Amino acid sequence: MEVVVIDLSGSILATRSMEVRTGRPEEVAEAAQTAVDDMLAELSILKSDVLGIGVSVPGNFGTASNLLKAHPFFPAFEDGRAIEAFQKAFDVPCHVENDGTSAALGEYVFASENVVHDPLFLSTSVMASAAAQ
Repeated sequence: MEVVVIDLSGSILATRSMEVRTGRPEEVAEAAQTAVDDMLAELSILKSDVLGIGVSVPGNFGTASNLLKAHPFFPAFEDGRAIEAFQKAFDVPCHVENDGTSAALGEYVFASENVVHDPLFLSTSVMASAAAQ
């Protein structure tokens, strides 16, 4: 498991790699919470300054965001237990997302060096301009 603390600009402030020896979401969430607490202490950041937690998990979501269809390697994450476990472990808003979606969004947001020629930004700005006229 990779646990990362970032600031609002997306800059990585601290990171931890942890071996996960359990498939139980409560234990995974507890390990993540411990890692976050340790990194915050090292960075002299108060827990009250944390705005939210984002969690990417293997699996797919149904039409409702709280319906997680767990990956076969993580059957204990079925039926929303992972979402509940992370929300209980942290006292801030927690958003749980599919790991593939999270990776794609991260690549899109942070790996692109030239968003000016990006078709999504171009299309969005053209649509916004057309809507404003």
